[in-house]
Amino acid sequence: MRSMLFALIATMLLAGCAGAFRKPYIARGVSQADAAAVAVEIAAYMGQLYPPARTTIAIELPRFARWRDPVAPVLAESLRRGGFAVLETDTGVVVPPAAKRLGYSVSAWPDGLLVQIQLQGTVASRWYARGVNGGLVGVSPFAVKEAAYGQ
Repeated sequence: MRSMLFALIATMLLAGCAGAFRKPYIARGVSQADAAAVAVEIAAYMGQLYPPARTTIAIELPRFARWRDPVAPVLAESLRRGGFAVLETDTGVVVPPAAKRLGYSVSAWPDGLLVQIQLQGTVASRWYARGVNGGLVGVSPFAVKEAAYGQ
């Protein structure tokens, strides 16, 4: 019960202040298995929002991020497998105006992960609790906060 209450409070509070990040941030303590699970979930969420065969997604990455970010390569591959055209901004490629820019943040906590994605002025947050087998379990759907008018 206490863990569920913490997860609910963390999701609500962090969804409110999530608009500050622009580039990916991966906290220490995020394993390869956790990164892979999170990346697949983000790709599935994108598939719910946009038609895959007609959407280009530009993953916002700082230079050389792919070598220290376990989520970036799995996310790009998951999006491609889902039918999206994918650009990674750390390669220096020019991003077309019609592309959807995707930023993300993964923060490790003792009992789970907080995932936030930023897309076209909208921030979606989701809490993943640590299951009894050590894997991640999404305890809620993505909580969405849209940017205020004029921002």
